[in-house]
Order: sequence, then structure tokens, then C-alpha cells
Amino acid sequence: MTTFNGGLKIIKNDNVLKLIADKISYLPASQKRLGEYLLAHYREAANLSALDLGEKAGVSDATVVRFSKAIGLTGYSEIKRELFKCLASEESPSEKIIKSLSQVNKVTSGVAEVFQNDINNIQETFKSFSMETLTSAVNAINEARRVYILGLNSCESLAKFLNFHLRRLHLDVHLITSGGLVLLEQLIPIASEDILIVISFPRYSLDTLSGVELAVTKGSQIICITDKAHSPIAKASNFALIAHSTSPGFYNSYAAATTICNALVLSFALLDEKRSINALKKT
Repeated sequence: MTTFNGGLKIIKNDNVLKLIADKISYLPASQKRLGEYLLAHYREAANLSALDLGEKAGVSDATVVRFSKAIGLTGYSEIKRELFKCLASEESPSEKIIKSLSQVNKVTSGVAEVFQNDINNIQETFKSFSMETLTSAVNAINEARRVYILGLNSCESLAKFLNFHLRRLHLDVHLITSGGLVLLEQLIPIASEDILIVISFPRYSLDTLSGVELAVTKGSQIICITDKAHSPIAKASNFALIAHSTSPGFYNSYAAATTICNALVLSFALLDEKRSINALKKT
């Protein structure tokens, strides 16, 4: 919940990251770049000065101040306070490991918990899943000249899975699983006739955000598979397919995301059954 005081928004229960995500699409380019950096690196940003943050994000410290006011806060010091609150409510990977191991008394109970968690993720994903968005995404893939698939770090496995099955259906697919300059070099040819499928889960990669920004400037449509509708990737996408990814361990669960990949491939195959059967016979 939020209240207002003299025109300024005072955060009560809302997460400042959600506030930034909700406002980011309405901000000028330099402030938008700062917002994307904060969403991807809020843990680090909580310990940076306005000057250091500006250098990291590639903007001026004056932009940091203007950004703070643009999202309805009194200044950067308030953003830092709210970021520290976010960090206080989170657990570090090592803390998650310790907690998950301390809570599992036996291997069998731990395995059962993992299975049940993945079942819950798939069920919760299905409850809120948009068939309309999936259909629109599949149609966009069908009309695209070329399909680019971007998945970095732990999302690489999902990207390779999707790449393998779409190639079997004789789609022109280009897989990108490396960041940095390699990512930009591989994505430079993307055009408005192409489509980018991007898979991204916390912690969101800044390289992935850079790739999405490049695709947007080229006029390409973007399909994302991610965990939240207000994630930085979802905000920049034309079609957001949301998968629950909670886990009893120190990692994201990709059971629901894999199910969405399955649904995407099957839906595309069923779009033109004769074409798909002929393609599969040749593989």
C-alpha cells in the first residue's frame, strides 16, 4: 500500500523494485537506463553513492537525483533506504543453502518437497496463464523471418531446449547463450522482421537486458519467459509468458518454465500440422 504526502509517494508495504518497474517505461532514456541497472543490480546499488551509481549505469549523478524524484521519492537516499529493506527481507544464496539443508531431515523428505514444489509451480502458473498471449506469441513466431533465442547462465539450458525443438520444425533459429560483446555481435543482424525469444529469471542479467534493448531499437518483437509481469524483461516485451519459479533450495525452479517451452513448441507445431509432420519426418 502507498500513501501520498505533499505529492510525494511514501512507500509503506510496496517493494521499491516494483515501483521502479511500474514507472520505468514512462521515463526518459537516461533515467530508464538507470532504472534497468537498479532492477538488475539492486544488491550492489544499495551500497553505492549517487556518483558511483551514475558511473556504473552510465548516467550522471544529476540523473540519479532526477530519477529519484521521477518515481515519486524524495531523493536517492530514500531509494537506498528502500533497497536496504529489500535486502533485509531476502536471503543470500548461502543462507538459502543452510536453511534448506537444516529443514530437510532426510533425503527422501527433501526429494518429496522438491517434487511437490515443482507441481505447485506448474499449477500456479497454469492458474494465471494467458492462452491469448501464448496464441499471439506463436503467431508472431510463425510470421517472423528468423527467430533469435537468448538465454544466459542457468537459463541457457531452457534456451537450448527451445532451440532444439524449433529447429526440428525447420524454423530459422539463432541461439545466443554468451553475454558481453559476443551477445551484441550475434544480435546485431536482428531486424524488424525477426523475433527474439528471451528467457530470464532472477538474478536478471544485465547482458540480457542489453540484448533486449538492442532488439527493441531494431523494431523486433520480443517474447519473454520470466517469473514476474513487472520484471524488467517483461516490461520490454510484446508477449510475456509468466512462470512461477519458487524453490525450496538456493536456485530457481524451471519446471513451470519448461512446461511453457513445451506449450510453445506444441502450439507452433499444431498451427500447421502438415508442415510440422513433413519437417519431423526429415529430422
